[in-house]
Amino acid sequence: MLNEALQHLKAGETDKARDILTTVLRQDRDNLRAWGMMVQAARSDKERIFALKEVLRLKPGDPWASGMLADLEEA
Repeated sequence: MLNEALQHLKAGETDKARDILTTVLRQDRDNLRAWGMMVQAARSDKERIFALKEVLRLKPGDPWASGMLADLEEA
């Protein structure tokens, strides 16, 4: 399912990707890859921040997530 979501993200079909990722995360809340992809599929900065915090919950100190979160919280 994650590969399908990735293809939708690459095609700019973020709503389709988001639907798939939501399904994946309902089944496995600790899926790091899905949370990372959810950052790209999010509809708002609030959703991006939530997804980034989930990435950091699973991978504390991740430089990508930490940097993006800092940028979003400054804005």
